[in-house]
Amino acid sequence: KDVLPSYASPLLDKLISVYEKRGSGSLLSLALAYYFSLSFAKSLNLAFGFVAQKRPIEREIFIWIALPFLLIFYGIVLSIAIALFIAGRGFLGFLGNRLVDIFNLLLIFLVVSLLYSSYFRPKRETFIASVFTSFLLFLLNKLFSLVLLKLVNLNPLYTVIGSPLLLLVWLYYSFYCLLIGARLIKNISP
Repeated sequence: KDVLPSYASPLLDKLISVYEKRGSGSLLSLALAYYFSLSFAKSLNLAFGFVAQKRPIEREIFIWIALPFLLIFYGIVLSIAIALFIAGRGFLGFLGNRLVDIFNLLLIFLVVSLLYSSYFRPKRETFIASVFTSFLLFLLNKLFSLVLLKLVNLNPLYTVIGSPLLLLVWLYYSFYCLLIGARLIKNISP
């Protein structure tokens, strides 16, 4: 409250009251995450089908269960990586930062390779594209975190207001990185 202007205090008080009721909001958050992951999964399925120049996967169990949970798993993995980054910085210093970066890159690689292997069959090409896309997503996450930290340092109030827009921009470019990897698989496949 000391950092924010005085006219922002009523808004902050409302946000704090909402935060105190976070137990009931967690279930709603999970339902919203599933809903948006499902729509994202359908879009991703169509986009991969377009890139691979074949029909999208039509197994309903894959669209309704496997892919949304894979996307939610990706979000959880990123949250865990951020928590590990914070803990690593405190306990291990510079070495902790590098270890957390490597762990984060490996987790992104795991999720991306699971996603690509469910759509594309050539294993060598899928591995190459997964490594390339994981590296792109890792760089995108680093860039996103630098931009967010810069905005927080400039003005915390506007950062809170602009965070949903930044999240949508990050999601757009993450989707674009996944499509670049899918196109790479298609181009290097025999």
